[in-house]
Amino acid sequence: MIEHILNIVLAVTKQTNVTAARATYYAPKFEGRKMADGEIYRNSYTCAYNKLPLGAWVRITNPKNGLYVVVQNTDRKAGPGIDLSKTVFVLLGLSVQKGSGTVLVKALKDYEAGKE
Repeated sequence: MIEHILNIVLAVTKQTNVTAARATYYAPKFEGRKMADGEIYRNSYTCAYNKLPLGAWVRITNPKNGLYVVVQNTDRKAGPGIDLSKTVFVLLGLSVQKGSGTVLVKALKDYEAGKE
């Protein structure tokens, strides 16, 4: 079943500007620390993703259940993948106990993110 879902994800990413990424979430120790954009991290709708510029709006989708959340890229992370706030991680239905999961990442234009 998982292999079938990942094949669908790969097919979708080849046809659009969507990228599959391994998602993890910010550890509690980062609460209150400064992010790369200068803001203080508060467990909110934010992500750390090196493949997009700071300030970019991003739609994160869980391909297993179709749930998605729009967040702003406010930080950088060490290594590949994407870090999400724990709030976003849970809203997407990803397992906190497992600690990671596959998501689809799509950069949004301002009007798509509701910033017209």
